[in-house]
Amino acid sequence: MCGSFVRKCLCALFSFRDGDFIDMAMSALETARNLETSGDIVGALEKYRELYAQTPNDEDVVLGIANCALAIDALEIALEYYVRLLILNHHNPWGFYGRATVLLRYDMTEKALADIDSALALDAPPSSLRIDIAALLNAYAHHELALSALAPLKAAYISAASVDARDFLIEYAVARIALNQIDDPDLLKIMAQFESLRTEDGIYALCLAAYDYCRHKTTYADYEACALQYPDLVDYADILVAHQTDVHTPMALETISYKD
Repeated sequence: MCGSFVRKCLCALFSFRDGDFIDMAMSALETARNLETSGDIVGALEKYRELYAQTPNDEDVVLGIANCALAIDALEIALEYYVRLLILNHHNPWGFYGRATVLLRYDMTEKALADIDSALALDAPPSSLRIDIAALLNAYAHHELALSALAPLKAAYISAASVDARDFLIEYAVARIALNQIDDPDLLKIMAQFESLRTEDGIYALCLAAYDYCRHKTTYADYEACALQYPDLVDYADILVAHQTDVHTPMALETISYKD
């Protein structure tokens, strides 16, 4: 009520139509999102905060502040705004996913997994949010849960060619390889696709190297040499081999010295 009154006063003061105010807010939100997407997190955060001063109940703005704060490791601020988002709308799955991300950083695993369950329950029909959730779960070695999160998307993405499908295939492959489930039929198909894409992105080459190593077609030294070529993928490199149950598989890549 108060926000609507303030908006109408501003519109009257500056001779704006009500729609003009909305258009300006949407344009500012788009600017903030573009800054965030381009990697200017500080600039995006500043713009989101400006918007928040005007529209504190806008879920997109609150989520933007939370995501930017998380990106610069301002965990307390990120947590505060994910909570604010959930207060505004307790049915927003991105709020639960975001809060779970922060809680995992704080080693509060049980509460984080409960939030992930809530996010998945609210994600209906299943969306690409599940790929982000799977990536988070993979990063913390919850590979079975990652596969469960991805399951509803498999029919749509396993043979698709979209950006979402690419990310789905990567997270699906990472989970199967990390679990040493190298005979999974879908993984075999994915590896065939990755073979044709290996020169396009390091993640494909890294997955193929881990896959070959798990099949004992190559040595650990071969996998290590591949991993060292992609220092920006160190997190994936650790995930792919750190949780193998095979007694012949080294437990981690902690001995590798990655370049900055």
